[in-house]
Amino acid sequence: MYLSEEQFFNKIDSVKTVNGKFDFKYKNKQNNEPRYLVLNHIDENGIFRFIGFLTNSKFKNSKYDSSSFLSDSLIEINGSLLDKTPKGYNFNDKSKMMTVSNQIKAGYQTNAMFHTDGDLFSEIDKTSYKKILNKIKEYPNSFHLLYQINNNRNSFLPDQINQFLNTFKGDITKSENFFKVKKI
Repeated sequence: MYLSEEQFFNKIDSVKTVNGKFDFKYKNKQNNEPRYLVLNHIDENGIFRFIGFLTNSKFKNSKYDSSSFLSDSLIEINGSLLDKTPKGYNFNDKSKMMTVSNQIKAGYQTNAMFHTDGDLFSEIDKTSYKKILNKIKEYPNSFHLLYQINNNRNSFLPDQINQFLNTFKGDITKSENFFKVKKI
């Protein structure tokens, strides 16, 4: 089992699975801001499994599984892997798309991310500002929302970004990324 930051090719740790069980201990070495983490598995036959996680969010009004989660202090993953490789998808015989059958148990950051629609920042239009602002009000300490605002900052007016930033609460307002967005 491989643990990676952001994308599967940024591996930071690996462990052997024993009867489908594994244990990682992750320590954030850069700063206290959560990181996006990804799990992948390569079995003894060389089959590479992209692992996804059930969410409570949607993408284009359909159920949405996330390929990542955030580095909360405790993350528990239980369940079996369900093959979600789309029929007719041109994957080679050595790759599969899998989803964990149960929702992962994690902290605030992953919970906020898993309750944010996957396309909230995909197509910015007149209604996006209000939807994003409401989501920040619902999760005012969400680094996922802050990261997405930073990634899409050119899609918003400076006043809109300021309103987003003024809606965040708690430790996030002292974070490096918060101040990075604020400088813009």
